[in-house]
Amino acid sequence: MKYSILLLFALLSHTWALKDSISITLHINTWPNHAEVSFDKKPSHRNTKPVYSSISTDTFKENIGVYIRKVGYQDTNFIVKTDKNSAQNYVFIKLNEEFDENAIALQHKFDNKRKRAKIGAWTIKASIIPTIIGTGYLIENLRSQSQRDHYLHRSQNAVLIDTPTWKKDYNNYSKYNKSVKEHRKKAISYAVASASLCAIGLILKF
Repeated sequence: MKYSILLLFALLSHTWALKDSISITLHINTWPNHAEVSFDKKPSHRNTKPVYSSISTDTFKENIGVYIRKVGYQDTNFIVKTDKNSAQNYVFIKLNEEFDENAIALQHKFDNKRKRAKIGAWTIKASIIPTIIGTGYLIENLRSQSQRDHYLHRSQNAVLIDTPTWKKDYNNYSKYNKSVKEHRKKAISYAVASASLCAIGLILKF
C-alpha cells in the first residue's frame, strides 16, 4: 500500500511537471534581416556565436526580453509576451536606421572586439596542438630517462670496465642521455608555445 501511494504520487508529480513544461519557440524576424538577436540579456562581444533568428525553450516563460542590434541601425530592446497555447511565437520588427556617427562608431568598435574575441577563442583552442605534441615529447623524455638510468647503473656497477658488455652499456647510456636532453628541450619549447598561445588568446578574448 505504501509503495502504491508513492508510485501514484510520482505519476502525479510527473504529470504536473509535463503540464508546466511547454516547449515553445520564439521567432524574431527583422527588416532588414540578419540582425543579431539576444534573449534575456544584452549582447556581449565575448559571445562569438550570436543568434540571428529564434530561441527554443522547454520551459514556458511568459515574458522574454529581446535585444536586437545591427550595425547602421538603432539598438532595440523590448519584452515579448509569449502565448503558452502556441508552440510557435512570431514577432516582426522594423529597425530604425541610425544616423548618429558616434553610435555607429561604437557599433563597429563592438564588432571589432567580437572579432578579437573570436580570434582569441581560436588561439586558445590552437594551444592544444603544441600541448599534445609537448606531452608526447615529455613521455619520450621519461622513457629515455628510465633507459639512461638503467644503463648508467649497469655501467657503474660493472666488475670490469672496457669489456664489450661495459662499452655497450656505456654507449646505450650516452645515447639515451642525449635523447633525454633533446626530448626535454622540445617538450619545454612546445610548453612555452602552448602557454604563449593560451595567454595571447585570453588577452584577445577578454
